[in-house]
Amino acid sequence: MRNHLERNGMTACVRYEGGVIGQPAIDTTEGNVKRIEMGAGVVPIGIENALFDMEVGETRVVDLSPREAFGEYDENAVQTVLRDFVPNGHSLEEGSLVGWRDPHTGQVMPVRVTMATKDYVTLDHNHPFAGQNLRYTLELVGLE
Repeated sequence: MRNHLERNGMTACVRYEGGVIGQPAIDTTEGNVKRIEMGAGVVPIGIENALFDMEVGETRVVDLSPREAFGEYDENAVQTVLRDFVPNGHSLEEGSLVGWRDPHTGQVMPVRVTMATKDYVTLDHNHPFAGQNLRYTLELVGLE
């Protein structure tokens, strides 16, 4: 395994596709190159570790456990709230995505509506891939 310090802070130019093992790949760069700052924690640790270890021009298939990807599914990250407390709450239905501002970081994250009644919506703050085993095909196109 390569020393991570060599590439920390560099930009990896990557093509990828992946998703839940046994299902069609839905997370993809669609053949385009995506720039990822190495060591910044912007991708799951299992993908980042693979990129640190790969050679430019290499393609690799990587299987990720929830621990190496988006974590375990957390039941505590699901909450039911009054529609009045959610932006555009009265137009939301099951399956809708809503931007939710994290009170600690101020960052807006997509949150899924998993249930909707006349007065309430249930919001799932888990990443859609939380608790899932994933498979990604990575191509390291370049390093900058």
